[in-house]
Amino acid sequence: MRIADDAEVLVRGPQVAEAVVGYADGPLAPGGWLHTGDLGAITPDGDLMIIGRKKEIIVTSYGKNIHPAGIEARIREIPGVAEVLLLGDRKPYVSALLWLRDLSTTSGALAELDEAVRRQNDGLARAERVKRWAVLAEPSRSSGAS
Repeated sequence: MRIADDAEVLVRGPQVAEAVVGYADGPLAPGGWLHTGDLGAITPDGDLMIIGRKKEIIVTSYGKNIHPAGIEARIREIPGVAEVLLLGDRKPYVSALLWLRDLSTTSGALAELDEAVRRQNDGLARAERVKRWAVLAEPSRSSGAS
């Protein structure tokens, strides 16, 4: 993870590549960095602090306007989910990156998380439903942000 000159949060890694597989126009910037659309800063302790969005709407490749804040709030209600980042601007569907708090990443626990995300999709319009998601590991404090 790193912060761009305009304060946009950039992320990369194998989990990110998994989350964006299937996007037709290649969302990764040179070096494998994903532009999240979120604005952030790194605290002195090396933690990521989200401070806003570059814009507060996602427009899918089908022209559907998605307001991510409400969807992110729904997913954040899942026990153990610390943070959620929705992606999907100019993409065919909405994806999410999830950061967990004290939640096991065993296959059984991840299956329960998958089901919980699916339940949170209930009641959302088809275009708003999160079709793919990935769990991102918290970066180690010793590695710092890069």
